[in-house]
Amino acid sequence: MELRAPTLSSFWLEEYKNGPIFVSAKIDSNAFIITYSFVIFTTALNYSLVIFFSIKITRTLHSHVINFKDSKIYGKQLHKTLIIQAIGPLLVANVPILSLIAMLFLKVENVVLSLVFSFFLGWIPIVNPLAAMLIITPYRTKIKNIFSKLNATTTTS
Repeated sequence: MELRAPTLSSFWLEEYKNGPIFVSAKIDSNAFIITYSFVIFTTALNYSLVIFFSIKITRTLHSHVINFKDSKIYGKQLHKTLIIQAIGPLLVANVPILSLIAMLFLKVENVVLSLVFSFFLGWIPIVNPLAAMLIITPYRTKIKNIFSKLNATTTTS
């Protein structure tokens, strides 16, 4: 069974004669293609810069290794956290959005896929703090302590 939503682009293009309150374009129009090409280009440029500076930071950290064991451990944890915080939004935001855009260009109308891809967008604000809480030891220890106290209170009740 295939789920298909009706195409409403002609409705949105013809409904408001005095000016749009909602902008819609046909997929094969030049404005649409140029706009999304620009979005994809700027996204690729941004992530290229993230990768470039991540490599530079990694090399700098390796060449200036701190001799103190704790500082070295926390530096590695912080570095790992920053990498995950850079990659996380790519996975939970950009990949679903690019998939939705690909569905537009391929003229695929699938409600289930659209909902699945849209579901990931809600996880954007969760990825960065979760990475910090799970990787950095003092945060992880504090969270374990909170849950162990909660567990101890529920078992004694």
